[in-house]
Amino acid sequence: MPEPTSPGVRDVWEEVRITTGDGGEVQAFWRVGMKPALLLAHGRAFDAESFQEFGDLAHESGHGVLRINFRGYHASMAGSAGPDARDEDVLAAASWLRQHTGHPTIALGASMGGGAVFRAATREPHLFWRLVGWSPVPIPAELASSLTMPKLVVWSADEAMAPALQTYAHELPEPKTLHVFPGNAHAQNLWGGPHQSALTQRVLAFASP
Repeated sequence: MPEPTSPGVRDVWEEVRITTGDGGEVQAFWRVGMKPALLLAHGRAFDAESFQEFGDLAHESGHGVLRINFRGYHASMAGSAGPDARDEDVLAAASWLRQHTGHPTIALGASMGGGAVFRAATREPHLFWRLVGWSPVPIPAELASSLTMPKLVVWSADEAMAPALQTYAHELPEPKTLHVFPGNAHAQNLWGGPHQSALTQRVLAFASP
């Protein structure tokens, strides 16, 4: 698991603790903004800190931003539903944002986080205005068919999950926007590569229609 970064990196972020529906706790980092808030959910090999730079860019464009650590990462703890119930963490964070901003959120999940975001949105769709997946782990088709809010799904042409993502993305209901980048970078590694600027622009344009 990634180690926490040194003190000072989060100086401009407010740390918050959010209780989940199953009695767990989500450690999150919040920056208030005037535009709709983005909820950022990391992949398995990452953590909330990995979204800091992207979160700063989103905040500079006017968005509120909430970065979460999933249960089992740093100070986040699982509740009674167990360590794999990451959709509980997303639901708790989206509910917190609804209470603090008065609006549904734009939820962005990478890989494992993408699967958690999309699954959570099938359970409480009123909490989610738009969904973004960076190489999201697919959820079952019978669940995904209920996702009627706008969706943006991006992945790399040659990444290991590309065939599954191609099928999954095209089976998602409209409205949706799909984009495939060259290369084999997966999820948050895609943002860290040469397509960083293009990916950022796509996400922020989708978040501010």
